[in-house]
Amino acid sequence: MPWQKITCLNGKICLHIPKHWKSPAEERVSKRFPYYQKPQEVFMSPEGSQIFTVNLLDKPLKEKEIYSAIWEIQRLINWIYPESIQDSSIRMKTKIGTAGWFSFLTGGIEGDLFHMMFVMSIQEKMLFGSYHFSEEEKREERKIFKKIVEALREGEEME
Repeated sequence: MPWQKITCLNGKICLHIPKHWKSPAEERVSKRFPYYQKPQEVFMSPEGSQIFTVNLLDKPLKEKEIYSAIWEIQRLINWIYPESIQDSSIRMKTKIGTAGWFSFLTGGIEGDLFHMMFVMSIQEKMLFGSYHFSEEEKREERKIFKKIVEALREGEEME
């Protein structure tokens, strides 16, 4: 699969994502995220079956707080969607630090959706992201998620 490097969040983050993914039109984002607060950056496959989001929040987050932060987000998701957790909070080492992530499953009219959420500390601020895809594709999509998160860099580190 060909990949592309892109900067986002006003040049603060560099992502390595599949080449065919693009930033969708606002109407598509609103349809997929019908909330007041939308993700700051969204990248989507052409058919919309894979969606990756990132947000750089003003919330302080130190490296040592990553596991606690992802655990609290997981606890909230489990309250909203009881018994949906697939992978409980996990730490993953990356070249720029630690990422904390977990996954959960939700039902939908067109099939079950798998969601992976992660947090990282970027300049001691919380980077919060998610990856959404069809549950049927979870084996391959998990590999893509891990590759994206492991390759994530701060903008000035982009080659």
